[in-house]
Amino acid sequence: MNGSSSHLRPGDLLIVAGLLLVLFHTVRLVAGAPPLAARVLGIAGGLALIVAGLRMRGGGERS
Repeated sequence: MNGSSSHLRPGDLLIVAGLLLVLFHTVRLVAGAPPLAARVLGIAGGLALIVAGLRMRGGGERS
């Protein structure tokens, strides 16, 4: 081993950003923070970031 146990792959930061965005907007949605459309769009944007990160990592390939 070269002394480094953690290695970020391409797309990892997008996945983390998407998870944080989904978590933030879900908590605000449950708390009843207005406006509703902004919460829904925030969650959708976070999911899009997660999907983009998974595709960058190669998780979207099908045979």
